[in-house]
Amino acid sequence: MSALKNFYDKDVPSRNLWTTIPGLITLVLSLLVAFNVITVDQSGILQTQLTSVLQAGTAIYLAVLGIIAAFKATD
Repeated sequence: MSALKNFYDKDVPSRNLWTTIPGLITLVLSLLVAFNVITVDQSGILQTQLTSVLQAGTAIYLAVLGIIAAFKATD
């Protein structure tokens, strides 16, 4: 099994990149709160903003794929 397959496996949804990134964000923010680098309130705000950025990135990615598919489509 390759390293890429371990990181992103389309057959196993729990190993998908889109579920891994929010988990890593939550882990990092939890560690920052645990070591008193940021407060719990700041963590909540950061979580919301980072999730919005991730969703915007996903939307842009899908829009680009849609444009590419439109030009590559054949009748």
